[in-house]
Amino acid sequence: MGLGKSLQAISLIATSLKLAKEFSTKILLSEKEFSHSHATLIVCPARLINNWSEEILQHVHKGSMQHLKYHGPQRHMISNTSMESANIIITSYEIVRAEFNQIQSSGSSGNSLIFSRFWFRVVLDEAQQKEDFA
Repeated sequence: MGLGKSLQAISLIATSLKLAKEFSTKILLSEKEFSHSHATLIVCPARLINNWSEEILQHVHKGSMQHLKYHGPQRHMISNTSMESANIIITSYEIVRAEFNQIQSSGSSGNSLIFSRFWFRVVLDEAQQKEDFA
């Protein structure tokens, strides 16, 4: 049974859009190799990605916030511009793990769109089920 946690997170994102934009314009000298994103990164089990997308579409006024799904082999087709314009990026623990492992082996964040920026907010959904993630 849902307790409305997703809706609470979406509401928080919607009410802090201005603050998120301000965050994305601030760059500290030690962080200049990373871009600051105004977006919220939602990390969830792959089976919940579409649920998050549907919740956003159902509860957010059309055109007021953009979201995208960063998952599967097609994620490499997503442009940096699309990533920068979205308010919410939804991905899975599996993608985070795969891209982290790739960075570990190559020594560079290279083409990882999720590890090349500082996120305004990160939401971990069902994190209690990911004890083996670390």
